[in-house]
Amino acid sequence: IWACVKLKDSVQLVGASSHTRPSADKNLGTVWRNADDAFASIMTPSDRFISCFGVVGISFWGKSANSVGGIRLGSKTAAASVKNCSFNQFKDEALIADGLVGTFEDLIATNTLLQRERTERTGCFKFLGADHYISKIEGNTGITGIINPDLNLAGIYIGGANHYADKLMGELSEVGIYVENAGAPHKISMSPADLNFGHGWLL
Repeated sequence: IWACVKLKDSVQLVGASSHTRPSADKNLGTVWRNADDAFASIMTPSDRFISCFGVVGISFWGKSANSVGGIRLGSKTAAASVKNCSFNQFKDEALIADGLVGTFEDLIATNTLLQRERTERTGCFKFLGADHYISKIEGNTGITGIINPDLNLAGIYIGGANHYADKLMGELSEVGIYVENAGAPHKISMSPADLNFGHGWLL
């Protein structure tokens, strides 16, 4: 996919949303609205490693319900930091985070995964890779009932291995919090998953 911005080493994109619980339905602070539905907001290169970059304090909005998605961090990333951001009105995921040792905190997504019928499970926030620090994150699709018999719409999707996560909230989805591999050595605590139409937690 294409992106509005492709990040480089040590680049910091900083907005004015400094509050700890950004609201996805209010244009608070710095607003980023995609100009083209076919473009993700931000992504990293797939052909080389980059590290030590950040995205802080931005409210991301899709151009329409057909906008592809928010932030895409590929497998060749390390030490990324995404904080104090909100995501609204995306056809696909708000954030997909692969790579190593990222820090993700104070994020909220709603009205994402607007392409409701899916053949594979995914989440508003999808964490892959390894050794990420994940905290104070809320993901909800905004659905009002089950759409996929296999429950493919999750608020938060935790894949990869050895993540440290706390204070997550997955709700208003088919699955609140999905852990792809229950045998992976994740450390997860203080994370409710209520107000869902299928499972709260699925391991």
